[in-house]
Amino acid sequence: MLGNTPATAVKRVTIAGGSFVSCARSGIGVQRNVFSLAVLGNHFGEQIGDTAFDGEATGGDWDDGLRLEGNSFADSTVTFSASLTSYRHATITGNTFSGKGISLYRTENVVVADNTFDVTALSGEGVVDAQNVATGDKIAGNIIRRHGVPGPGVRITPHSGGFPAQVTVTGNTIAVDGNADAVYADSVHEIGVRDNDITFTEAAPDGSGVALQGISGPIEDATITGNTVTGPGPYFAAVRLDSRPGPFGGVTVALNSSRGATRSLQCSQRAPGGFPPSIVSTGNRWNVAPTCPVAALEPGR
Repeated sequence: MLGNTPATAVKRVTIAGGSFVSCARSGIGVQRNVFSLAVLGNHFGEQIGDTAFDGEATGGDWDDGLRLEGNSFADSTVTFSASLTSYRHATITGNTFSGKGISLYRTENVVVADNTFDVTALSGEGVVDAQNVATGDKIAGNIIRRHGVPGPGVRITPHSGGFPAQVTVTGNTIAVDGNADAVYADSVHEIGVRDNDITFTEAAPDGSGVALQGISGPIEDATITGNTVTGPGPYFAAVRLDSRPGPFGGVTVALNSSRGATRSLQCSQRAPGGFPPSIVSTGNRWNVAPTCPVAALEPGR
C-alpha cells in the first residue's frame, strides 16, 4: 500500500483473514501516507522472501495508526517477521511469532503487548528490537522465547542520532538461550523495567537479566522494579548498570529477586561522575550482595 502524497493518502483499510504463503517479497508492504490500517487475523507462511509485514514510511513523514492483531507468523528466512519504520500510534497485540521477532525503528507511542514469540534468531538483534526514536513505546505482557544466535529478548538502542525515551518494558516472560542479556538498553532517556519474569536456560557468563549502558548518551532516569531473574547456571548479573561514559540520572532498583547470579546489582563507570551520589535500592532479594562501589545504596524516602 502506498499513499504517496498527503493528497492521495490511503486511510482506514482493513486486511483480515488472509493467507500469505508464497511471496517473493513481503506478504504486506506499507509505505508512506498510510493511516489507520488494520491487519487482523491473517497468516504469514514460511515461503516469504522478505519481512512478512513491512511497514516502512520511506520518502515521507510518519505513518499513523496501525492495528496488527491476531495474526500468525511462521518461520522466516530474514531477520524479522514484522517491521515498523517511522510509525506513530500502533498496537501489535495477540499475534503468534514462530521463528522471528519484530523491529521498531523511529516509532512513537507503539504498544507491543500480549504476543507470543518463539524465535530462532539468525543475528544478535532483540526479539523485540527498538532503535532510533522510540518515544512512549510500551513492551508489555509478551511471552518471549529465544533460541539460535545469542542475543536479547528485548533490545532498545539509539541509532543515527535518534534516541529512545519514556520506554517501558513491563510484565513480560522472557527465556533466553546462550550468553546474552535478557533486556538490554543503551542511552534511553527514561526507562522503566518492571515485573518481568526472566530465565536463563543455560550459563551466560556475560549475560544479565537487565543491562543498561550509557554508551551514546545518558540514561536520565531508570526504574527497575519487581523483576525475577533465575538460571540453572551462572550468569553475569541480575541487574547491570554501566556508565560508558554516559551518566545515569536518578536510579531506583527495588523489589527484584535473583537466583543463580554471579552478581546481583552490578554498577560500573569508566570515568568519575557516571552515577548520582546515591541509588534507591530497597526490598530486593538477591542471592549475593550488590557490587556497586560507584554510588551509595539507600532505601529511599
